Parts: sequence; structure tokens; C-alpha cells
Amino acid sequence: MKKSLVLFTLIFFIPAIILSFSVWSDFSKMYDPDATGNGVSDVKQVLYSNDGTKVLTVMDDSSDDDMLVHIYNGEGTAYDGVARLDSDMFRQTVIAYQQGKTIIAVKDLQDHILAYQFNPDSTYSNIINKPIVESGFLTSSAISWRGQILLASADASNSDGSTPPAIAMIRGGQYVYASLDQLASLQNKRVTGLTTVSTTFDTAGAMVPMYEATLADTTTAYISGVLTDKGTPLVYYKPNSDKASFDLEDEAEQYFQKQLGRSGRSAVVISGDYPKQPYLQSANGQSQKLLNLPKPLYQANEFLLNEDEVLITGSTAKNPDEGRTGAYVYNEVTGQSSDVSALVRNLSLEDITNGQMQFYKEANSPAVYYSYTGKSGGWMNIQTGQSKQLSNVDAKAWQLNGHSGATDSHTPTLRGFWDYVRQGGPLVINWIIWLFVPFLTLALPFVIIKIASSTHKRRLKRGIVYDATIMRMKETGTRINEQPLVQFTVEFQHEGRLRTLDVNKVVSYLNAPSVGDVVMISYDPKRDKAIFVTENDQVPGMNAGNREAEPQIIRQATLQRIERQGMIRRADVLILHVEAEGQVHRIPVVQAPGFTYEPYTPVLLVRIGDVVRLYRYGSSVNNHDEQDQITLDASLVSFERMNIRADNRELMLMNVSIHAGDRNVSRVNSLFVPDQTVSVMRNGMRIPVSVNRHEFARELRLLKGKQGSVKVQRVIYNGTTGERPLASIIAERDGQQYRIEQSIEPLYGVQPGDELWVSYDEDTREAVIVQYASM
Repeated sequence: MKKSLVLFTLIFFIPAIILSFSVWSDFSKMYDPDATGNGVSDVKQVLYSNDGTKVLTVMDDSSDDDMLVHIYNGEGTAYDGVARLDSDMFRQTVIAYQQGKTIIAVKDLQDHILAYQFNPDSTYSNIINKPIVESGFLTSSAISWRGQILLASADASNSDGSTPPAIAMIRGGQYVYASLDQLASLQNKRVTGLTTVSTTFDTAGAMVPMYEATLADTTTAYISGVLTDKGTPLVYYKPNSDKASFDLEDEAEQYFQKQLGRSGRSAVVISGDYPKQPYLQSANGQSQKLLNLPKPLYQANEFLLNEDEVLITGSTAKNPDEGRTGAYVYNEVTGQSSDVSALVRNLSLEDITNGQMQFYKEANSPAVYYSYTGKSGGWMNIQTGQSKQLSNVDAKAWQLNGHSGATDSHTPTLRGFWDYVRQGGPLVINWIIWLFVPFLTLALPFVIIKIASSTHKRRLKRGIVYDATIMRMKETGTRINEQPLVQFTVEFQHEGRLRTLDVNKVVSYLNAPSVGDVVMISYDPKRDKAIFVTENDQVPGMNAGNREAEPQIIRQATLQRIERQGMIRRADVLILHVEAEGQVHRIPVVQAPGFTYEPYTPVLLVRIGDVVRLYRYGSSVNNHDEQDQITLDASLVSFERMNIRADNRELMLMNVSIHAGDRNVSRVNSLFVPDQTVSVMRNGMRIPVSVNRHEFARELRLLKGKQGSVKVQRVIYNGTTGERPLASIIAERDGQQYRIEQSIEPLYGVQPGDELWVSYDEDTREAVIVQYASM
């Protein structure tokens, strides 16, 4: 039997090996990036997005007029799919970044302009819901101006009214459309043509772009390219004026600026001969002064980013051959500048001025992007200084490598080979058939075992781990590998209710459990099924429960920077950037109302396994004595997920019962819990709790006293213990003042005017918080 199986396998393997060499040879020829017919077009544009975490590569579809946008993560190591954009034969694009999303405008074969909005989750959709028509080039009607896309549609060939004259804009991720039919300000005269007033679109310092509208009676009007907040166009129409056209343009521009609230603003202009430099031009255009940048730039150029900011590039030396390329983002409203030279460090002045370069930045966003058509794309975060650049050639290599992101070479890769195989073809199909039969014969037993193991792991991952008690057990009559399949009836608590389930398991007579034994199960509430969990199962956090790593105190740490993540209830969610031992640790915390973390403050950290937490902060660092900390056994009574995440940790609000001799003390505590621990948390589980022996002793003593409400008069903070602020609180009850000295839960916080429920001692005038105001 074995000889027959070996002979059968060899018969199929010999032609499979020959075909394998043929397939690889054909793939290698296809993979040559310079070869024609390799199925991959050149990348036209590289667009970073989503704060540098995404890359969009724009290329032509070789099979038709469409354009393809391949979506990768920022490193090219993960592929999120491809978007197919309708396009005409010219395959032009107009780009904008709005509301954290990338917008790519194109024109289809029916002359309709489309605008595809790409979201951070890699989904995309066309946001134009009323047609804008352009019979010529896309860029004749769609223009990117200060972060907005301005659109216009009016042509004498459409005088029959089939396509009404209109202007539109994409601003803040929204498409706004305005028809130019029957405008009262035009005395209801029909618009027959629109042309851009180029000086208002292209000239640095222009505040409002304008269109010159030709009317049916041959008179001329001016229409603002930017719509009002109500979505209406501004019109300047003086049909009987004897002024020259450029004077009317100036009047129209001043009128539009006033109506849109943009009068009186200075603007950056590039002036002078060699070497050209940036100047700040007064609102009336009558005076200029050299722009005050941290370092001067020569042979300067300007790019309009958004309504407030411009990007200025140039050489750091008067002679470009002696300097390097520098760049600043300048805010025309605040006068503040930010150095973004790292973004252009690989670009020359010739690159920047050749007409194929465009920069993008949203207002109030630290992200700056550039796209150099046919060459490269880049991104920089102004706040952190992080920057990335990607050449179009390397972006094409991602595609050739089957989206693997291997930019170091253009040699064949296994990922690229898999992409080639998925395309099929007679040679590939023939090779797969000859390879599949012997492989299936040899690998089938191993595949079955692997599938069973994977199924078991998925069931463990879906379930919630509980302790259960065996109530009954009986043999099913089935035997596997001479061992019986036993049906166990187990009892456990789920969401406060007692549950009973039957669980089948193959057991050994030598190591069989008994009725009354406590076992661990993984319960899937959606399917209402459970499986046993053994010591060999890799359930995250399970095997580390009783062997937690010894805490390690990290000293001589300093809080360097604070990153605000948002608010929850009355508190702020922060990430503390703490420097210690030459390394910066990111520590997510909740900042209680009235308490403030300050940069350059001393900190103690504690490392428990791979997790680093805050141990002490501020003045409490100097008062720290490790002998004062004791670890007590506690039970997790309940917990609430707060829907706040930071650095693979989730904020949990836990109600724990601390065991102190014959007494139990309830305490509420918020904590950012690692994901692997969240997955195994369950009510009733035992956890260790670290407390200050003096504070806990005072708490035990005061909890024996009377209880009642007090009103907070004053709160003073003195650093933290762990992530809980140490508070000294003065509160009043029945005309008497009480002092509360304890660490408080930051998620609730304590502020003057709050009413707290406390346990107090009338003789010593001490109290301890039992319940917070917002609980």
C-alpha cells in the first residue's frame, strides 16, 4: 500500500516540478518593471493621507479609460484594496484634503465631473450629486484653490438649457452647488460663458477667486468662485459702467472681500528680481515689508494651502548652488511660521517650480502633504517633525510585489508570485492541477489536524473565560483513540445569573475530573456554548494570572510632553510622554477636573511585565517610601468599559472589593487595561491591589464611623499615587469642617461645590469618601 502511494505521488510530482520551473520563469519575465506588458502601469501620483498612515497611488488602467487608486498603509506592508475611478481619455485629476479625507476629482466619458472622497477606513464614494459638465479639459473647470475645489460649468454650446450654467465648490468635505439661471442680481440675463480671472486664482495674495461671466446681451459680470455660507454666489454687475475692465475687476474683488469678511488682511507675495524673496503685503496693496522668517529664503515660491496659510519654499542661500531647499508654513492671520524643510529635503528648486508640484494642508491640522506628479509624494507632521517620502517608482514596486511594500529592489518576491498566480492563465491552471493531487494526498491528514486546532483557538478567542463547577458527568458511548467522550454538566455565573451547560470532552481514565471539581471554561454567549480550557491553551492573560511579573520601579523619570486625547465626563484623557533611562514612554491617564499634569515634573514609573504605568507624580515622588506600599487580595465585583482607547489599552471603570482580614472595603478605580487583559476580565476574579498602608488604615478606621453628606469647600492636590491624584479636601457638614486626605478617582474628581457621601469622625474632624458626587 505504501509503495503504491509513493509511486502514485511520484507520477504526479515529476510534471509538477517541470511546470513549476516554467511558471517561475514566466513570472520573472513579467516582473521586469521596465518591460511592456507586465500588467502594471506607471504610478502617476503618490498621495499620503490620514496623517501619513495611508498611501494612495494613482495610475491609469491599461485596459480602458478608467483610473485606478491602490490603497496601502503608510509603509506599504498592508494593502487595503483598489478604487476604480471613471475617467475620460485625458485622465486628469484635481486633489484636495478636507476633514481628514482625500478628495480626487476626475471627468468621465460623459463630460461629468466626479469627486471621489477617500475615507480613513479606505472606503470611498462620489460626493457630487448635481452634475457639473465640462466638454474640454478637467482643469478648465475644476481648480484647487486654498484647499477647496472650485467648479464651473457654462458653455455657449449648452445654450439650449440642457446643461444650466452653474458654479460649485467642495469645502469641508461637502459639495455645494449654485445654479446661475435667473439670478436677480444679473437682471435675469442668461449666462453664456464663464472664464476665470486668472490673477485672482493664481496670484499670491488674492483673497477671493472670481469668474468673468459673459451674458447673452454681451455685457459682463463678475461672480465669486467662493460661495457664501448659505451656498449662494456673490455677483458684481455694473452694465452701464464706463470703467476699464481691470478697474471693474478690482472693484469686484474688493466688494467680494468685504461680503465674505476678508477685507483688511495682509497677504504673502513673492517680490523682487534675483534673488526673489517673500514679502508681507498690506491689505490695501500699497506697502510691502520683507517677511520675517526664522531663516531667509531666496528664489522663493509660494503655494496657497488653505484660507489662512501658505507654504513658502526657496533656497537657504542667495546662490541656489550653495544652499539647500527650505520651506515654511506661514499663517497670514497670526503671523506664525513653522519650518517644514524636512518635507522638501530631497527636492530641488527645479522640482518645486516645474508646475507638477502641489502642497496641501488643512487649517488647524499638523499634517502637510505634497504630490509631485510623475515623481514622488510626501508627508510631514509639523508638531512631531516626522516625515516620509515615497517615489513613484517605489510605489510601482509595491504593486509589482503583490502589494508587499518591498521597495528595496525590483526582484521577484513570493507575494508578487502569489499575485501573479491569482491572475490565472493556462500555464498557471495546468501547473496547479498537477501540483494539487500529490499535495492533497500527502498533506490532507496534517490539514485536518490544523483545521481542528484553528477551530479550537477561534472558539477560545470568541469566548469569555469563567470558573465553573462540575455538577454531573456521564459517558456518551463514543470512544476516540480508545478514550471515552464524556458529557459534563457544569455550573457557572454569567452576567450575575447562574447558568448550566453541557460540555463534551475526551478524557483519560488516569486523569479524569470528578463531580465538584472547579474547572475553567470558555463560554460563547452568542452561541450559548462552552469548551474546556486547559493549561496548554494560549488564552491571553490566563496563564499569567498567578505568576505576575515582579513590579520594577523606574526612577529619575521626567514628564516631557502631554498629548490630549479628548474628554470623558468631567475629566480629560491624556497621554503622558515620560522620558526615563533614555527612552520615552507613553502613559495614558485620566486627568481629574481641577488637577493638572505639568511638563518637566518628576515622575516614578512602574514596569509590570511589558506594561509601564504611572507610579508617582509630582511632589509625592519625594515622599515615596516603598515600605509604605502593601499588596492586598481583592475581588473584581463589576467593571464598565468606557469606550476610550489609547495605545492598545482600554479605559475600564472597576468596582473592586479589597479583602482586609475579616472586612471587605469597596473601591472604585479607573485604569487603562491592556487588550490582552480585557479579554479575560470577569466578575468575581481575584486581583492584587496595591495600597498605601497609612491611607488604608485611616480608611478602615473612618469607615467604622457615621456616614452622611458634606459639601466641598476647597481642594488642594499633592501629586499622585499611581494614576490617582492625592487630594487634601476641606468639606462642611452642619457648620463643621472636615478634612479628607486620600487619593481620589480621577474619572469622577472632586471640585468645590460638590456634595460627597462620606464616613466621618466627629472628634477628629476626619472623613473618607464613600461615594462621589457624579456616581
